[in-house]
Amino acid sequence: MVSSEESQPERGGIVGVVRRAVLAVGHHDWAAPIRRSSVAADRVLYRITRGRWTVTAVSRIPAVTLMVSNARGAVVVVPLQYLAIGGHRYIVGTNWSRPNHPLWTSWLMNRPECRINIGGDETDCTATLLEGQARDTVWRQILQRSPYHADCERKSGRQPRVFRLDCTVTAAHRRH
Repeated sequence: MVSSEESQPERGGIVGVVRRAVLAVGHHDWAAPIRRSSVAADRVLYRITRGRWTVTAVSRIPAVTLMVSNARGAVVVVPLQYLAIGGHRYIVGTNWSRPNHPLWTSWLMNRPECRINIGGDETDCTATLLEGQARDTVWRQILQRSPYHADCERKSGRQPRVFRLDCTVTAAHRRH
Protein backbone atom coordinates (compact mmCIF):
# COMPACT_ATOMS: atom_id res chain seq x y z
CA MET A 1 0.00 0.00 0.00
CA VAL A 2 1.09 3.55 -0.70
CA SER A 3 0.66 6.33 1.81
CA SER A 4 2.48 9.66 1.60
CA GLU A 5 3.31 9.20 -2.08
CA GLU A 6 -0.20 10.15 -3.22
CA SER A 7 0.68 13.75 -3.96
CA GLN A 8 3.94 15.59 -4.46
CA PRO A 9 3.89 19.17 -3.15
CA GLU A 10 5.25 21.86 -5.44
CA ARG A 11 8.90 22.43 -4.60
CA GLY A 12 10.91 25.62 -4.68
CA GLY A 13 14.60 26.15 -5.29
CA ILE A 14 16.72 24.12 -7.65
CA VAL A 15 14.70 20.93 -7.10
CA GLY A 16 11.53 22.74 -8.17
CA VAL A 17 13.27 24.18 -11.22
CA VAL A 18 14.58 20.75 -12.26
CA ARG A 19 11.18 19.13 -11.66
CA ARG A 20 9.34 21.73 -13.76
CA ALA A 21 11.95 21.48 -16.54
CA VAL A 22 11.69 17.68 -16.66
CA LEU A 23 7.90 17.83 -16.80
CA ALA A 24 7.91 20.60 -19.42
CA VAL A 25 10.35 19.09 -21.92
CA GLY A 26 10.47 15.39 -21.14
CA HIS A 27 8.11 14.17 -23.85
CA HIS A 28 9.07 16.50 -26.70
CA ASP A 29 10.60 14.80 -29.74
CA TRP A 30 13.74 16.96 -29.60
CA ALA A 31 14.43 15.76 -26.04
CA ALA A 32 15.08 12.14 -27.15
CA PRO A 33 18.88 12.33 -26.65
CA ILE A 34 18.36 13.78 -23.17
CA ARG A 35 15.91 10.99 -22.28
CA ARG A 36 18.30 8.28 -23.45
CA SER A 37 21.10 9.89 -21.43
CA SER A 38 18.95 10.14 -18.31
CA VAL A 39 17.93 6.46 -18.55
CA ALA A 40 21.60 5.46 -18.89
CA ALA A 41 22.52 7.76 -15.98
CA ASP A 42 19.71 6.26 -13.88
CA ARG A 43 21.08 2.75 -14.46
CA VAL A 44 24.61 3.84 -13.46
CA LEU A 45 23.36 5.70 -10.38
CA TYR A 46 21.25 2.68 -9.45
CA ARG A 47 24.38 0.49 -9.36
CA ILE A 48 26.57 3.06 -7.60
CA THR A 49 24.05 4.07 -4.92
CA ARG A 50 22.33 0.68 -4.62
CA GLY A 51 19.08 2.19 -5.76
CA ARG A 52 18.98 5.15 -3.41
CA TRP A 53 19.40 7.82 -6.11
CA THR A 54 18.29 8.29 -9.70
CA VAL A 55 18.14 11.33 -11.96
CA THR A 56 14.36 11.11 -11.92
CA ALA A 57 14.18 10.90 -8.13
CA VAL A 58 16.40 13.98 -7.75
CA SER A 59 13.82 15.92 -9.76
CA ARG A 60 11.19 14.79 -7.20
CA ILE A 61 9.18 12.92 -9.81
CA PRO A 62 8.05 9.64 -8.21
CA ALA A 63 10.63 7.17 -9.50
CA VAL A 64 10.76 3.40 -9.36
CA THR A 65 13.44 1.07 -10.62
CA LEU A 66 11.75 -2.01 -12.06
CA MET A 67 13.68 -5.27 -12.17
CA VAL A 68 11.96 -7.54 -14.67
CA SER A 69 12.96 -10.76 -16.44
CA ASN A 70 13.35 -10.39 -20.19
CA ALA A 71 12.47 -13.04 -22.80
CA ARG A 72 15.70 -14.93 -22.03
CA GLY A 73 15.15 -14.84 -18.28
CA ALA A 74 17.86 -12.25 -17.58
CA VAL A 75 16.93 -9.52 -15.12
CA VAL A 76 16.76 -6.07 -16.72
CA VAL A 77 16.82 -2.83 -14.72
CA VAL A 78 14.26 -0.32 -16.00
CA PRO A 79 14.04 3.19 -14.47
CA LEU A 80 10.46 4.48 -14.60
CA GLN A 81 8.09 7.02 -13.18
CA TYR A 82 5.13 5.77 -11.21
CA LEU A 83 1.84 7.18 -10.00
CA ALA A 84 0.37 6.48 -6.57
CA ILE A 85 -3.42 6.27 -6.73
CA GLY A 86 -5.80 4.89 -4.13
CA GLY A 87 -3.12 3.08 -2.16
CA HIS A 88 -1.52 1.40 -5.19
CA ARG A 89 1.42 2.15 -7.48
CA TYR A 90 0.89 2.22 -11.24
CA ILE A 91 3.41 2.24 -14.08
CA VAL A 92 2.55 3.26 -17.62
CA GLY A 93 4.22 2.05 -20.82
CA THR A 94 4.45 5.37 -22.64
CA ASN A 95 7.75 4.60 -24.39
CA TRP A 96 8.20 8.37 -24.69
CA SER A 97 5.27 8.59 -27.16
CA ARG A 98 6.80 6.18 -29.67
CA PRO A 99 4.35 4.03 -31.68
CA ASN A 100 5.52 0.72 -30.19
CA HIS A 101 4.98 -0.55 -26.65
CA PRO A 102 8.14 -0.65 -24.53
CA LEU A 103 9.70 -4.11 -24.25
CA TRP A 104 9.39 -4.22 -20.48
CA THR A 105 5.58 -4.24 -20.81
CA SER A 106 5.71 -7.46 -22.87
CA TRP A 107 8.10 -9.00 -20.37
CA LEU A 108 5.70 -8.20 -17.51
CA MET A 109 2.79 -9.66 -19.46
CA ASN A 110 4.75 -12.93 -19.84
CA ARG A 111 6.24 -12.94 -16.32
CA PRO A 112 4.37 -10.61 -13.98
CA GLU A 113 6.63 -11.32 -11.01
CA CYS A 114 9.12 -8.50 -10.57
CA ARG A 115 10.99 -6.42 -8.01
CA ILE A 116 10.88 -2.69 -7.55
CA ASN A 117 13.27 -0.33 -5.84
CA ILE A 118 12.17 3.03 -4.49
CA GLY A 119 14.86 5.03 -2.73
CA GLY A 120 16.92 1.93 -1.94
CA ASP A 121 14.02 -0.18 -0.63
CA GLU A 122 13.44 -3.30 -2.72
CA THR A 123 10.11 -5.09 -2.76
CA ASP A 124 8.79 -8.18 -4.53
CA CYS A 125 5.73 -7.39 -6.64
CA THR A 126 3.31 -8.83 -9.13
CA ALA A 127 2.40 -6.57 -12.04
CA THR A 128 -1.20 -6.74 -13.20
CA LEU A 129 -2.05 -5.41 -16.66
CA LEU A 130 -5.23 -3.36 -16.38
CA GLU A 131 -7.81 -3.81 -19.10
CA GLY A 132 -11.35 -2.69 -19.83
CA GLN A 133 -13.25 -0.76 -17.16
CA ALA A 134 -10.48 -1.15 -14.57
CA ARG A 135 -7.97 0.46 -16.94
CA ASP A 136 -10.39 3.21 -17.96
CA THR A 137 -11.06 4.12 -14.32
CA VAL A 138 -7.37 4.31 -13.42
CA TRP A 139 -6.49 6.04 -16.72
CA ARG A 140 -8.86 8.92 -15.90
CA GLN A 141 -7.13 9.34 -12.54
CA ILE A 142 -3.70 9.18 -14.18
CA LEU A 143 -4.70 11.95 -16.60
CA GLN A 144 -5.92 14.12 -13.70
CA ARG A 145 -2.52 13.81 -12.00
CA SER A 146 -0.34 13.76 -15.10
CA PRO A 147 -1.97 15.32 -18.19
CA TYR A 148 1.09 14.69 -20.38
CA HIS A 149 0.04 11.01 -20.57
CA ALA A 150 -2.80 12.12 -22.87
CA ASP A 151 -0.16 13.62 -25.20
CA CYS A 152 1.75 10.33 -25.14
CA GLU A 153 -1.39 8.44 -26.12
CA ARG A 154 -2.19 10.90 -28.90
CA LYS A 155 1.35 11.07 -30.31
CA SER A 156 1.94 7.31 -30.17
CA GLY A 157 -1.39 6.41 -31.76
CA ARG A 158 -1.83 3.57 -29.26
CA GLN A 159 -3.26 2.97 -25.82
CA PRO A 160 -0.37 2.82 -23.31
CA ARG A 161 -0.33 -0.28 -21.14
CA VAL A 162 -1.05 0.38 -17.47
CA PHE A 163 0.14 -1.99 -14.75
CA ARG A 164 -0.80 -2.06 -11.07
CA LEU A 165 2.07 -3.17 -8.85
CA ASP A 166 0.85 -5.44 -6.06
CA CYS A 167 3.76 -5.63 -3.67
CA THR A 168 4.61 -7.83 -0.71
CA VAL A 169 5.06 -5.32 2.10
CA THR A 170 6.99 -7.71 4.34
CA ALA A 171 9.57 -8.39 1.60
CA ALA A 172 10.79 -4.79 1.49
CA HIS A 173 14.35 -4.38 2.62
CA ARG A 174 17.15 -1.87 2.29
CA ARG A 175 19.98 -2.98 -0.01
CA HIS A 176 23.41 -2.86 1.60
